[in-house]
Amino acid sequence: MLTPLALADAWTPAAAQVALKATLLLAGAAGAALLLRRASASARHLVWTLSIAALLALPLLALALPAWRVPVLPSGSALGVPTFRAPAPLVVYPAVPAA
Repeated sequence: MLTPLALADAWTPAAAQVALKATLLLAGAAGAALLLRRASASARHLVWTLSIAALLALPLLALALPAWRVPVLPSGSALGVPTFRAPAPLVVYPAVPAA
C-alpha cells in the first residue's frame, strides 16, 4: 500500500515537469501575443485561448503520451572528459622520537 509520502514522492517529478512545460507554453503565448500587438484583438484572443486550452490538456497529455528523454548536456565521458575520482586517503603516521 502506498503511503501519502511515497505517493507524493512519485508525483513530484511529474508535477515539476508539467509546471515547467506550462511555464514554457505561457512564455511562448506571451511572445506570440507581443508579436501580434498590432494585429486585431481577436487574433491575440485566439492565441491566449489556445494557450489556456493547451494548459488544460497538458496534464492529460503528459500521462497519456510517452515521455521524451532529451539530454540537455552530454555526459562527461562522451566528451572525453575524465571522470572525477576521489584522491587516496591521507595517512598520517605518528612521529618517532629520535634516539
